[in-house]
Amino acid sequence: YAEGELWIANLDGSDAQKLADFIPFYTHWSMDGQWLATGWAFPGLPGQAIHYLVARDGSSIETLQHITGFDSFYLNGLFPQFSPTKPELLIAGSEVYESRDENDYKLYILDLNTLESRLVTDRMGLFQWADNGQGIYVLDGAFYPPSTEPVPFDMRETNLYYIDLTQNPPQEYLIASGIP
Repeated sequence: YAEGELWIANLDGSDAQKLADFIPFYTHWSMDGQWLATGWAFPGLPGQAIHYLVARDGSSIETLQHITGFDSFYLNGLFPQFSPTKPELLIAGSEVYESRDENDYKLYILDLNTLESRLVTDRMGLFQWADNGQGIYVLDGAFYPPSTEPVPFDMRETNLYYIDLTQNPPQEYLIASGIP
């Protein structure tokens, strides 16, 4: 655990403003530059972080759990991602606090204008926005919440899905199956 601070400033260093008392584990700016997603590395499992949403002007810094009510405590390495085209943030989470059951986790979109979230899919794993922002790719099953039980090393197969967000409800298409 390293101590430090998170600051925001203009490129020339002017108007510097301290946002938080932690060194960010990662930072991602929204395409419009109005929001920053960042995380504080939790001294636990590799990739484990507490995720924050920060307004560009520093007027608001909140945990995503506080904003959405979804817990992401055991989501190692699955970081929020901004849409490449809209003021939206794709997040993974669970309605069950500190769940170790991967079936409790789902993907949601947080509307950055209203801070309201909506369910996108029950598919869970590594995820990525499509370049045009009209869908997402999900490697369903490529996610292991930590377990207190010994887990034998075996090959797990996953499936790659495209989730078309232009449909209501979003339409899921299987692209490839049986991926080791």
